[in-house]
Amino acid sequence: MFKKLATLFLAALMVVSFVACGNQDGSSNNSQSENQNGSNVNGNTIDGFVLEGQGNSGNTVPLGTPKTALNPQEVYDKLTYTPQMFYSKYTLLGGEDARNELVENTSTFKWSYNKSEVDLCVLPSQIRAGKQAIAHKLYNIKEYNWMFVQVPYRYRDNQYSFLELYCTYEIQGNKLILKALDTFSVDTETNKITYAFSDLVLEYTFEFRGRNITLTSGEYSVTLTTGLDAYCKIDYIFAEGYLSPDSKSANDIDYIRMRYDTEEKSSSLLFELLDETESSNSIATLEENGLFTFTLALENSQETYQYVYFLCGHDGLVLTDGTNTYYYNDTYSDRNKNDVSKYLTEDQTAKLDDLTDNQLEDIVEKTENLLDDLAKAYRDEGLNVTVNAQTGEIALDSTVLFAVNESDVSAEGKTFLQKFIQVYASVVFSDKYDNFVSAIMVEGHTDTTGSYELNQTLSQARADSVKQYCLSDDCGVDATYRSALQEMLQAVGYSYDKPIYKENGEVDMDASRRVSFRFIVNLD
Repeated sequence: MFKKLATLFLAALMVVSFVACGNQDGSSNNSQSENQNGSNVNGNTIDGFVLEGQGNSGNTVPLGTPKTALNPQEVYDKLTYTPQMFYSKYTLLGGEDARNELVENTSTFKWSYNKSEVDLCVLPSQIRAGKQAIAHKLYNIKEYNWMFVQVPYRYRDNQYSFLELYCTYEIQGNKLILKALDTFSVDTETNKITYAFSDLVLEYTFEFRGRNITLTSGEYSVTLTTGLDAYCKIDYIFAEGYLSPDSKSANDIDYIRMRYDTEEKSSSLLFELLDETESSNSIATLEENGLFTFTLALENSQETYQYVYFLCGHDGLVLTDGTNTYYYNDTYSDRNKNDVSKYLTEDQTAKLDDLTDNQLEDIVEKTENLLDDLAKAYRDEGLNVTVNAQTGEIALDSTVLFAVNESDVSAEGKTFLQKFIQVYASVVFSDKYDNFVSAIMVEGHTDTTGSYELNQTLSQARADSVKQYCLSDDCGVDATYRSALQEMLQAVGYSYDKPIYKENGEVDMDASRRVSFRFIVNLD
């Protein structure tokens, strides 16, 4: 609940930030003179920020010494850079004066804009990447990485302004390549997106150092900064993110939230682990050289770790030791969408962006309750059924249902299915879940022995057999439920596309041979 309330508050703050900063481009004093540089931790002075437990409760642990100390420059030098490392809003400090100075002291080139020719600066004054930082419908075009770029230019009588460009970006080594959009439109009735690219391509070499990025074009360079407040005037350190679906976890951490408010001289730090354990009295330092050092305080242990960080703000955080990189770029909405998507067909997932956080949370809660109620009902009946809350699968042991390499349901399997489907239907079609489920998938799975094609045929045949028996007169399903099952049951075979793994990473052959039931949520 805390994370939900915090996220909703910060989402509102993010909107204010875009309004305040959108066209100001950092009309500020140099934040470096107003940050927490020179702070002490354990008696040592650091160039950066000290982040202490949730709400400064006064019981923060001391900062320990990491087992492995990193040299940030060595980490930067050997990194393979990824698009997520550019997530955030990076701004040229100094506002309009700084932009004008950038144009005056940097090379420009002629470019046609708005039917007139302008002298476009070779360097940008701001870049933004990441879904939250951009907040634009173009993020629905999944085949590209997107970046918002402000580029100063000079036009008639040496007057200055800047272009706001939406660009795709790609990374080649330490080069950042931007390709600017020319047109973009959305059909309000169909939500179809139409777009075209211009001939403008911008290329920079880049170098990260903590919350700064330096972009270079030829002999000219500019340094942009992130970690600023809504008005881009003073330091406001913030990052919040859940572990991204395809990322390994750093030290079993699933969620990170950090904040340092320069005006209030206050900070907060929260870690949540994969097992939902929370640590609210940890401590960390976020240094300008790029080092993020933290002591993770748990009930019976305190361990200190060190990484190089990429401060992504509302788009999360990226941590790396140069060899392994960990991505915390999922938002609260992303996490809920990922959870809900397990209970949708592929064509339904496009509707997720139309749902509010409250709607998503309600669906997640109801799916969890439905799985819990099914698991309890099967326990009460003494049925050996595996209910997987992570995948939404309710798995049946194939050895109970079939003989080896057979697809016809065995006598033992028929007895089992008679009890199983009656319990399943009584819970899914109860008043508590009325109209919540739109389809029920009967999915066949095999182990990895043999050819894919033969296993595909076997898995499909087994799924078909289970479906057909559940709908047969012999199965004895209550007439109240049979018509609903006839409309909803769908059989599909997956061969060995979705094996079950042991803790050591090997395929669990016995567990992989299964038929599973998975309900599809009704979004209409």
